[in-house]
Amino acid sequence: MKRARRARLTGAFDTTDLVVGLIVAVAIPLVAKILIGMAGPPTHSTMGAFQEKVEIPPPPPDAEEVAERLAYARRICTENALTFLSRARQATGWEQKELLDWSRRSLDAVKREVTNLEFLISSTGVKQRFSRELAEMKEMEQTVDRGLMEVKELDLLGVLK
Repeated sequence: MKRARRARLTGAFDTTDLVVGLIVAVAIPLVAKILIGMAGPPTHSTMGAFQEKVEIPPPPPDAEEVAERLAYARRICTENALTFLSRARQATGWEQKELLDWSRRSLDAVKREVTNLEFLISSTGVKQRFSRELAEMKEMEQTVDRGLMEVKELDLLGVLK
């Protein structure tokens, strides 16, 4: 015992320390991985595989939602698209192309918003309640179509110049 203690103090090679060190070096990460695996989130689940996917229809919109979405579309149409279009009429060159592109993007966004809102209203069966708003959406769609036609015409005239 005294000899082993003296050899350890002098820095001699000890196989017992080597074996214990190797076991600890392997055991601690293995135990940590097992504990994290038990406590962590599951990697996959078979619970949802047997359930049917049910399509839930969207709830019918209320008057406030329709008014807000319509005001948003109206604001994009008047403040963005038509403003860019009027500026593009007076501009030339690359500036006109940029303004026409912004106007086209804004008009497409208005059309997308109005189409989504019309679909939501018609799919939930509340058309009668929002007949005035639907008429305004039709007018807005006509304005958007006229704007898109004007954008195409100005774009063609800009290319021909």
